[in-house]
Amino acid sequence: MTSLAQHITRLRNSTFFSETLSHFKNYLSTRIATQAISFISIPVLTRLLSPEEYGTYNVFLSYTGLFSVLLTLNLSSAVGRYFYENKPDFRSFLGTVIIVNTIQLVVSTVAFLFILDRLSSWFSLPPLVIMIMPVVILIVLVDNLFQQLFQGLKESRKIAVVTIWRTYLTFGVGVVIVLLLAGNRYLGLIWGQIIIGLVVSVYLLHQMRPHISWKLETGHLRYIFSYSIPLIPYTLSGIILDQFDRIMINSYSGSASAGLYSFAYNIGMLLNVFSSALYQAWMPNFFEYMNKKDFSSLNVNAERMFRIILLAAVLLIYFGQDIGQMLAGRNYYESLHIVPVIVLGYVFYAIFPLYAWSMGYGYRTLWVSFIVLAAGIVNILLNRILIPHYGYEAAAYATLASFILMALMAWVTCRYILNLYTTPPSAILRPLAVLMLFTVAAALTQLFIKGPVIVFFIKILLAIGSAYALLGKYLRPPTVEQ
Repeated sequence: MTSLAQHITRLRNSTFFSETLSHFKNYLSTRIATQAISFISIPVLTRLLSPEEYGTYNVFLSYTGLFSVLLTLNLSSAVGRYFYENKPDFRSFLGTVIIVNTIQLVVSTVAFLFILDRLSSWFSLPPLVIMIMPVVILIVLVDNLFQQLFQGLKESRKIAVVTIWRTYLTFGVGVVIVLLLAGNRYLGLIWGQIIIGLVVSVYLLHQMRPHISWKLETGHLRYIFSYSIPLIPYTLSGIILDQFDRIMINSYSGSASAGLYSFAYNIGMLLNVFSSALYQAWMPNFFEYMNKKDFSSLNVNAERMFRIILLAAVLLIYFGQDIGQMLAGRNYYESLHIVPVIVLGYVFYAIFPLYAWSMGYGYRTLWVSFIVLAAGIVNILLNRILIPHYGYEAAAYATLASFILMALMAWVTCRYILNLYTTPPSAILRPLAVLMLFTVAAALTQLFIKGPVIVFFIKILLAIGSAYALLGKYLRPPTVEQ
């Protein structure tokens, strides 16, 4: 017992636990806090807004996400990559990105005004909403630049504080304005987003000011465009993978089925919240390992990251349905059986960044876009074929298949097409086999044992066993060589 405690202390004092897990704590708390407001807002907004107003607001958010990529050409993504170049001209690089994006938004705003009525008809949004959309896109742009810069600086706490405060203040101010409006109350949410967003943007620019040189260096343009533009299909494909299945379910099976699927999907997607926070904390270390060609440390920590994610997956597979029953009424219970399928999908989704980062490091971002776009197209085709025949449950399996394809294509592309250094398959397959073993064990338990209390306790024992199988080797006393 003493040796175990000593080993845990040694791990906590190591670089991995003292630095990466410290940032992970900040990123995870941010994602939990923002995810919580998503749950809180649903019962609040559906009582304050009519279905038409609620729909208009969500359509506005969808178009804002789309145009924040298209109108800025995704240039902010180049900032995070160039930061790891460790070059002395980073300040002018960041200034160039900001100036170019500002010019793009000014031109886009003028274009919007010239064809305002036509855009209003195309998007089924009021002209006023179209007019203020570029302002919201500007707010999104400043936040993206701040995140890219301060993630590289390893200022995760500052990112967490800003994100949490902005999210909750935006929601609170928006609800207050909604209560003050007599009609078109969804505008209150948009005005809240703009008021808080502009105030926070001024603060963020002030924080970034020491790292910005306000001049346009044309020599940076080739790097900026060559890195960012190939990632546009990748970013847009993420929107397809996250949202298009719900759109198709609504079209083929109705809004009730879309609601049931969305509820189960949001529970399964908690794994992505966890894994994204973990990866976000570790990504600077990944690029440092690659710069130093310290592939041994990279492999060890990549496998450790993946094993931690798989343990979270086991817990969600085992207890996700119980979480769902605590969050919703009985009319939502029927969709909870697809939660494990969605969780498994996000397990394979968590494999993808390990190879996508290698492609990004090797300046092969066009391949990343191609892979994600291909997975998005496969997802659409599978949903088109399966949903009309098998209902909303089929969308979960279509998503799982798409994420498996995406992970496989990323590995094959890195290893055999681009000949880039990749995390060894053994680091993925061995812990993945453990997950599958314990997933099958839980399924058999539920199939052959009828008592819910007994099943619950067996799942607890299995969860403990999976934790030891996945992470036990990190808790054993080190050998002399280690």
